[in-house]
Amino acid sequence: MINAVTVDGSATPEQFATLYAMVARYLGVPARVVTGFRLASTSSGGPIAAGSYDVTNRQAWAWVEIPVAGIGWVVADPTPDAVTAPGEGPAVQQQTSPTTLQPPQANAVPQKEFTGGHALAQPSKVKVSHPHQLAVWLIALLVASVLVLVAVAAGPGLAASRRAWRRHSRKVDDPRELAVGAWLELLDGLSQAGMATPPGSTTSEVAAEAGSHFGPGVVDSVRRVGAAADQAVFSLSDPPGASRAQEAWTVQSTLRREVHCSLDRRLRARALLSVGCSPRRPSGRGDR
Repeated sequence: MINAVTVDGSATPEQFATLYAMVARYLGVPARVVTGFRLASTSSGGPIAAGSYDVTNRQAWAWVEIPVAGIGWVVADPTPDAVTAPGEGPAVQQQTSPTTLQPPQANAVPQKEFTGGHALAQPSKVKVSHPHQLAVWLIALLVASVLVLVAVAAGPGLAASRRAWRRHSRKVDDPRELAVGAWLELLDGLSQAGMATPPGSTTSEVAAEAGSHFGPGVVDSVRRVGAAADQAVFSLSDPPGASRAQEAWTVQSTLRREVHCSLDRRLRARALLSVGCSPRRPSGRGDR
């Protein structure tokens, strides 16, 4: 086909139009191949009036249309005005009239009559996209989306790492420090759930405040953990044993999960970003 179009000049209108459209699309220009019939021009050079016309297979033609912003689909006919025999259609039957018919125009619409439209393609508004601008906006949108996702993931992830580090520092072998660490873990859990604990509050006051926030069902568990912590801090002669300290740790862990499950979605999301304000170590030393 390429040789017939570029070298021999003997291609059919379909071949001329197809190659033209392929080159246009390769260059990024939207193009479509249209098939129809070529119509004779009027004496005034304007559009052909509506009506009935006799057409034959020799008047079959193909051309290309490309969109122009603000105008519409514009005809681009790459077929030359005169083609050689291989590019012409089937022969027309002999007419009985002795008058020889003039060969029809080779163009679907003569080049001189192109005024931005076509008899078969009326002007219409066509929005032509700009690939480069679209690519820039798409890349910017993807980058912004990635940054938002990283920021959203980094917040809960960082808070979870700090909570795990604090939990590891509090869960020690010494029963006294383990009992106090269980109380500090419980205070952090209540703080993450939205309960503010004033500094210097006793374990009984914290239990009463937790009951007003999360229901009376949590009061007994808070008191049990608080009693083990009080024994570890104030009873030097009779500190809590390993079993009681471990029980306090188990009770606070279960209570924290129950309180977290009782929260609505908004408070759960806020809890994921919270760490707590209690000391990291039972003795109060070290980072928080």
